[in-house]
Amino acid sequence: MPQGIFKVFKTGLFFISCLLVQLVYAETALNQELKPKDIYMDTPPVFKDSVVIQNRAFIKSKKLLFSSYFSFDFSDGPYTMYSLNTDIGYATSETWEFYASIAPVFVSTQRAIVSEIQKAANNAGSSLTVTEAKPQFQYGITALWAPLYGKDTWNFSHIIRSDMFLKTFFGMVNYDSGTGFRTSLIAGKTFFAKNWNLRLGAGAGFVQNIVNSQQVLSTIALFETGVVFYY
Repeated sequence: MPQGIFKVFKTGLFFISCLLVQLVYAETALNQELKPKDIYMDTPPVFKDSVVIQNRAFIKSKKLLFSSYFSFDFSDGPYTMYSLNTDIGYATSETWEFYASIAPVFVSTQRAIVSEIQKAANNAGSSLTVTEAKPQFQYGITALWAPLYGKDTWNFSHIIRSDMFLKTFFGMVNYDSGTGFRTSLIAGKTFFAKNWNLRLGAGAGFVQNIVNSQQVLSTIALFETGVVFYY
């Protein structure tokens, strides 16, 4: 075979070999048997609507409750009130808690604006006195709804379980010169520990104060911090 024809034959054989390799590769790449499976289509129907629910810190349902907390009351009245509250209750379920609430200790401080107004009035030659009855005792009922449960991280190394709640209160306040009702709505979180559980909340409400011997309805802002025990 002449040398030129031999070179042409070798070149043609090389191109034919490359073409065959490409055809085989293409056939392999398009092999439908190697197509990934659809995990949603192949999942048994019984598992399609399933979700994972994280474990709770402990079971609260059907347990007795004891809660003690400080309440900071910032209202538009002439005095700021601080109270120590004690609640005894029962958890009817994982989301509902009910308490009987008492506040045997109150501390009242007069706002600076009250004394400034009285001083300005005296300097103007007029008589102005603002007096408010001091609270002595509070009692009422509390309902707490905790629909959300989750986890919080602490310093990226510890996980603290917690729930979010809404707490409503209605009760009566005994003053040194009468009585008045008080109601509030608090939103907050309970952080669960082994032996004690921290509870923080903030909200608003209404309270009947007695100012200059007259009942006055005031709007209040509330901040609460304390602990709760489950037995």
